[in-house]
Amino acid sequence: MNAESQTKPKIVFNRVKQQLCKAETRMADRRTAKIWLQYLKMLGILRKFLRAERTGNWHLHLMAMKEMLPFLAASDHDLYTKSVYIFIYSKCKFFLYTILVSMTTFVVVNTSCNEAEDFGQDFLPILSLSKS
Repeated sequence: MNAESQTKPKIVFNRVKQQLCKAETRMADRRTAKIWLQYLKMLGILRKFLRAERTGNWHLHLMAMKEMLPFLAASDHDLYTKSVYIFIYSKCKFFLYTILVSMTTFVVVNTSCNEAEDFGQDFLPILSLSKS
């Protein structure tokens, strides 16, 4: 497969995407079209959420939940909004912690003790956690 045959579908896809965006902006000021566009956006979020659930993709799941938040709040589902917000916050905090621990493990393995102490006192407790 040559480079020209690979770029042609991308060019066609970009043209179609541009045409859809133009049509969407033209219709954005009409009331009925605005409702339908919002409905299609909600269906897109639902499809993303279902794909995440079926495949077990946590990052896609969190992204879909985050996109659902404004719709939950607007439809007066206060408990769902609060629960989703707390859920997303706790999972993102957990992912950041695991990334930080994996990075500190890499730093501990690949640096000497003197270089690790240069990171500062706030960083040292995490380094001691990753050693055990």
